[in-house]
Amino acid sequence: MTKWHQIPDPCTGDATRCQRCACFLNIHSPKERIGDNLYRWRCEFCNEVNDLDLDEEELPKSSSELYILSGAPMADTQTPQDADQQDQSSVIFCLDISGSMNVKTSNVSRLDCVK
Repeated sequence: MTKWHQIPDPCTGDATRCQRCACFLNIHSPKERIGDNLYRWRCEFCNEVNDLDLDEEELPKSSSELYILSGAPMADTQTPQDADQQDQSSVIFCLDISGSMNVKTSNVSRLDCVK
């Protein structure tokens, strides 16, 4: 697990996701170069074949990747004071790293577990 003092530099572009199940492309994802900046990735979870147009610097390079998510820009009609009075809610992402995905059963796939 990455410690706070080891946080990597933010990645360029957006995180790449499977077109079918929305799994994220990662450093361990099997991908094949099929042309200049073109890659073919078979999703590890649903076996969907995804054709990707990515620059070399957009490919995941470590097991910990950081993407900056930004909110929508302030509307032209809003003043900074209006923005301060709006909803100040937060979004918190929780990742299950318990290892339960390593449990193998013959009747249930990983994709079935998350449906």
